[in-house]
Amino acid sequence: MKLLFTMHMPYLPPLGGANKTIRYLAEALALRKHSVVVIVPAFGEPPGGVTEKQFFEEQERYGIRCTLNQGAYIFHLNGVEVHAVSDEEIISWYLKNQINQFQPDYIIVAAEDITQVLLKTSLSVRKCPVICIAQTPSLLPFGFYSFYPDRQKTSILKQVDAFVVNSKFLADYVHHWIDIQPITIYLPAYGQPPFPNFGNFEYGFITLVNPCHLKGISIFIKLADQFPDLEFAAVPTWGTTYQDRVWLESISNIYLLQPSSDVDLILSKTRILLVPSLWLENIPLIIIEAMLRGIPVISSNVGGIEEINLGTGFMLPVKPIERVAHSFNKNKRMIPLVPEQKISPWYNALFQLISNRELYYQQSSLVRSAADKFVSQIKIEAFEDFLRYGSLKNNFLA
Repeated sequence: MKLLFTMHMPYLPPLGGANKTIRYLAEALALRKHSVVVIVPAFGEPPGGVTEKQFFEEQERYGIRCTLNQGAYIFHLNGVEVHAVSDEEIISWYLKNQINQFQPDYIIVAAEDITQVLLKTSLSVRKCPVICIAQTPSLLPFGFYSFYPDRQKTSILKQVDAFVVNSKFLADYVHHWIDIQPITIYLPAYGQPPFPNFGNFEYGFITLVNPCHLKGISIFIKLADQFPDLEFAAVPTWGTTYQDRVWLESISNIYLLQPSSDVDLILSKTRILLVPSLWLENIPLIIIEAMLRGIPVISSNVGGIEEINLGTGFMLPVKPIERVAHSFNKNKRMIPLVPEQKISPWYNALFQLISNRELYYQQSSLVRSAADKFVSQIKIEAFEDFLRYGSLKNNFLA
């Protein structure tokens, strides 16, 4: 099959779970001998996007040679042909041209794009079925927890030939709010085993990835303040603002780690992963990534986290963010209205894990075993069979 993927997120380096998932999916399909082309923006204003320096450093790390043609850097990685468009102003035009040239059997669009530019372009060409993959409920244009509700954009979303989600939680959420029957497929987004075991009671940071208000930076900082003898690590990515960095750097036992597409560089230094998310998470990639490596996780119980926790415990109550202010921060994202949080459950959970060696290693073994079993059951054939036998092509041609 000829498959064209497009997303309003960079391909290199993938510093968020949503674009990393799309990349892994595209590469898994290419490994199955399908022709896969991906159209993405090359850069973006940091920290939401990536800088030119990050983009080219990642290419150097992989030994990639790219060519610049019609405003896009074109390169191949793990069987995928990537077109990284340098100017977002022309990405719609470029996508339309590539659809006409490549003549894909399916166009697969990531829903993490509040402008819907790529989706509108794909639907306007309409030469093959258009499939939408959604991973982030708050960025969908519908539902109680939507940060950008928009009826017109919801109606555009309903024009796709199939709406795929990667969790049962998100399938229920979508079906509850609009008359779409989503297709649930767990996607192969975790890499290939064997995974190293980084569980270590004596050494490592208490780590938070993407420190920001949405991800519970307030809980993280309060814990660092109450455990002054522990070393905490924050990994700034798309949500972290300049003010967040200043706040983190003002605390002596918090260290800032550089984000990396190689998650082992971060998790190898991690003793316990904190995921105190306050927004409606789906199934954060970092949770399973940590569990696969034997790292205990303390998380909030919002959204789909319970589903991805796999019954391993250490989920704590929070008051989730339900509304955002009608203004934007310097990352061009709406400012969330953050409810006051109780810190005592987080203090108690962290204290248990850092003070009880037996409990720590019991939890380390439990999460590693549960994650191994979960990931071993995720097969690329499920998505492949959906394309081949889901009657999309027949319905489209009819």
